[in-house]
Amino acid sequence: MSESLKERLAKKRKKLAEKSGQSGIVFIKEGTTRIRILPVGEEEDWAIEMTHFYLGPKVKGVFSAASLGDPCPVQEAYEELREGSDDDKELAKSFTPRTKYLVPAIVYEDDRGKGIDKEKSGQLVMLTPTIYGEIIDMFLDPDLGDFTDPKEGYDLKIKRTGTGKTDTEYSVTGMRPSSIPKEWSKEVDLTELAKKAVLSYDQAKEKLEEFLLGGADADEEEEEKESRPRKKKKRPTKGDM
Repeated sequence: MSESLKERLAKKRKKLAEKSGQSGIVFIKEGTTRIRILPVGEEEDWAIEMTHFYLGPKVKGVFSAASLGDPCPVQEAYEELREGSDDDKELAKSFTPRTKYLVPAIVYEDDRGKGIDKEKSGQLVMLTPTIYGEIIDMFLDPDLGDFTDPKEGYDLKIKRTGTGKTDTEYSVTGMRPSSIPKEWSKEVDLTELAKKAVLSYDQAKEKLEEFLLGGADADEEEEEKESRPRKKKKRPTKGDM
């Protein structure tokens, strides 16, 4: 085997490792995304809280392994810089972490729920704290209830307007009660799914170094503004149907 082929294969393997390191995340894009949050166990929270670092428009975001109790070079660097010089503190501000929530879900091909997007379904959907709070309210509302129930739960429509840090807003609406295909009714292991969303220590370190070498870019195009929750619409109950 030639050295050039070895080098090409090594580069391809590295790319595959990077893709497999942080996988299984669905981001809510502008427009309307329809999802069905999957069951995780009767006494289990259907969302997992994660620390998320945005490392500029080139490197994008990194979920901290510290959220799962493991070492994270990005978290370590951030905390060290916060205790350093004024310049260090200013650099730390450029990638201040935010809290995100990941939920396992079926993702539909359109907002009418006519077809299931098999490539995205069974993965984790990233939610902002605002949307997570709204969904908790819906879950606790006796007229709405447990949307994760395979037979009597309901889909959620999440509408996003805007794409930037200062103009992005979200709203969430519950749909009519419905059952989901049996293949999706099995409880999922949320922690195991979350582990797939986290880069290895070395991979995260590479991302951090790329960000630092490129200069701190504060353009958070993919980050969301935490807007005031809009008044949500209640889904029709079975008695209304």
